[in-house]
Amino acid sequence: MNRIIEDIKSACTDLFSEKLVFISLSGLERSFIISGSYVSPALNNHNGTYEPINVIKWFKDFWIYIEINFKQVPVESKFPARFDKSDKDAYFEIFNKNYLKINKEYYNVIISISVFQGDYQKEEKKQLFRAEWDNYEDNKFHPQPHWHFYPDENTTFDFETDDGIDFLEDETKKEIDIKRIHFAMNGEWAQNGEHIHKINSSKVLVNWLSGALKHIKEQLKDSKIKN
Repeated sequence: MNRIIEDIKSACTDLFSEKLVFISLSGLERSFIISGSYVSPALNNHNGTYEPINVIKWFKDFWIYIEINFKQVPVESKFPARFDKSDKDAYFEIFNKNYLKINKEYYNVIISISVFQGDYQKEEKKQLFRAEWDNYEDNKFHPQPHWHFYPDENTTFDFETDDGIDFLEDETKKEIDIKRIHFAMNGEWAQNGEHIHKINSSKVLVNWLSGALKHIKEQLKDSKIKN
């Protein structure tokens, strides 16, 4: 997987003003976190939990945080005697379709890109959005990859009926938490395709990450975002 990280760095080198560095963290899973010489503290809102992190200066007053996790998927090493070659081939076909294979082992890959805006000294930088690809096996509803956006306020909807009766007495239930919505990034609806995709090759991983970063940077450069 170190080779994959090197390929990512090579593909993304033109998108950063300084050398792109990833720190490898040890543990039950292999985690790689972006680092550099110009870092600053920030709070990463991930599923409602604020995690203190270090972000690196990207350009202007934009900061970025990238985390890539490789979670190994258990694979059967012994099969029942009744399993013939076709059964084994079908078994591994599922793994090849859904997971990234590295040196005869299979991994779930989880990528998270968070973009912030703010001053160097300010820890509570504004988290603008998050681009993610969670390659979970049991995911049937959340589009992959997807966006999370962090508005200053949640959207409130009026649920009054035609006769003026408000059937939602609890005001909090009128709010939609935009941060919790998974906005599809690759919905192939025009071709009647799926909006859930799998990371099953290093090429898919490298191309998506570099392409997403390029797209984000282009859009931020062309947009006027209020501090």
